[in-house]
Amino acid sequence: MGEPNDALVGPGFGLKKFSDDGLLHEDGYALTLGCAMGDSIFLAQLGYVVDAVGNKMAREDVKQGGLLINFYFGDVSAFDVSPDTYDVIVANDALPMIEDKGVVARVMKKMVDGLASGGLFYFMLLTQQNALEEGRPRSFFGWEEALQLVAGLPLRMHYSVSEEGRSPALAGGSKEYSVYHFLYVKE
Repeated sequence: MGEPNDALVGPGFGLKKFSDDGLLHEDGYALTLGCAMGDSIFLAQLGYVVDAVGNKMAREDVKQGGLLINFYFGDVSAFDVSPDTYDVIVANDALPMIEDKGVVARVMKKMVDGLASGGLFYFMLLTQQNALEEGRPRSFFGWEEALQLVAGLPLRMHYSVSEEGRSPALAGGSKEYSVYHFLYVKE
């Protein structure tokens, strides 16, 4: 069996970068899309109340750990987000699971509307179809196409990068990946 996925055991790329850059503060209200447990746990340990939306990857030990994580299982695109609510929103591997790019754009707008002023928003997108779980519906974006998702939204880019490589697969072996990471601050 392969090594554990970092998104399951520790904070992902976006939260690490926000933290390293001194933008991530203790306590607040956070939303994690896709239930990346590492992100949810990291934020809860900082004192955030976390709404974790996505699949049923949550484990009983997390639920019993005394952390303030509210789990909502289901389609991330259907989650109702109240305006100006969250201090941090993380979409770590959630948006690529939405096949329809128009739905991705609507989810992005809904998430930005849900951010409080000065709130932090991290999302990642797949750059090209590759060896990630062939046969599973995914959305793929070019660089300019990805930037268009946030065009006109009240966001200031903090950091962006394209990354390619290989990582351990949950089923063993390894898989190739090619992703864009975007970190924004709401104006």
